[in-house]
Amino acid sequence: MRKHIILTYHAISDESTRIAVPATRLRRQLSWLREHGFRCVTVSELLRDASPGSAVALTFDDGFRSTYDIALPLLAEFGFRATVFPIVAGLGSRIAWRTDEGPLPKYQMMTMGHVARLAAHGWEVGSHTMHHQCCVERELPGLIQDLSESRSRIEDALGALVTGFAYPQGCHNADALRAAEEAGYSWACTTIPGMVGSSAGRYALCRVNIGNSTSMARFRAAFSGSIQSARRAVQSLRQPHYPHVHGPEVETTVFE
Repeated sequence: MRKHIILTYHAISDESTRIAVPATRLRRQLSWLREHGFRCVTVSELLRDASPGSAVALTFDDGFRSTYDIALPLLAEFGFRATVFPIVAGLGSRIAWRTDEGPLPKYQMMTMGHVARLAAHGWEVGSHTMHHQCCVERELPGLIQDLSESRSRIEDALGALVTGFAYPQGCHNADALRAAEEAGYSWACTTIPGMVGSSAGRYALCRVNIGNSTSMARFRAAFSGSIQSARRAVQSLRQPHYPHVHGPEVETTVFE
C-alpha cells in the first residue's frame, strides 16, 4: 500500500520559535524514517513514484543558511535528499519576520552558490517567489511575472529546469494555481495538512508542517491519514477564508 507524504521544514536552530527545529530533533526524525523503511525522495520523484510502500519528501522553505550548514550534512548521513524552496530576492541577506506572535530571530539566508551546491548534492530546487509576498493578495499578471522571474533566475544560476513551487505561507486560490501553471511549473505545494493522495491536484499539494512544537509523538502522527483529515477540518474552522491562511499584516518580510 502506498503511503506518501510531504513534510515542511524551515530553519534548523535551537532557538525556540515556531519555524525552527533543533538539529538533535531533526536527527531523531530522520532516524525514525529510516527505521520505519521510508524512502526519502524529492517532491518530483515522489509524484512519479508508483511503487508500493512508503515514501516521504522533505521540503525546506525560504532558503535559510541552516538548510545548507545543518540539514544538508545531516540528511547526507542517512543517504537522504530533499527539496528546497528559496526566496530568490532574499538570497545572501538576513530575513526578519514579524508575526502575530511577535518578531522572530533574524536568520541568515543562503546565497545562490549554496543553492547550487545543494543541487550538486542531488537536492531538488524549487521557487518560493521573489520576495515572499502572498499570492492571494496580488493581481494575476504581476503574480505570473513574479513566479516566472523567480523560476528563471534559479534556472539561469543552476543550468537546470525548475519544476516546483511553494506558495508563501501556503496561501492560494484559483488565480494562484493558474499563475503557477502559466509560469511553467509542473506542481506546487500548499500548507494544507494531508497525505499526497488527499491533495486537490498537482498545483495544490498537501504538506505537513514540522516545527518547534513537533514532538516525536506528533511527528509519528503526521503519517496518519485520518489524523491529517481531522487537522484539515479544524484548520478550516479556525480560518474561515482558508486556504488564505493568514490575516492582514500578520507577517512582514524584510531583507537586510
